[in-house]
Amino acid sequence: GFLKDMSKWLSGGQKTDSVRSATVKLKVFNKRLTRNTKKMEMTAKQARDKAVRLRKAGDMEGSEFHARNYLQIKKQARAIDHFRTNL
Repeated sequence: GFLKDMSKWLSGGQKTDSVRSATVKLKVFNKRLTRNTKKMEMTAKQARDKAVRLRKAGDMEGSEFHARNYLQIKKQARAIDHFRTNL
């Protein structure tokens, strides 16, 4: 559309993605992955705290659920971090 044409015109009318454009996209993607990892780590911490609180209250089933949730989220965050470092 119009905005895309305008942005091409402002950037000098480059038709193909340059190396600079690729590096900028990678940096933005890397930052997005970092933000997602931090959010997942905060969610995992909340799940761990909830599991501990429920275990102290005597609700073993609820505690087990949140402990599994904590482990799953932590594993996903580690996988994203590993992918990000290989990028």
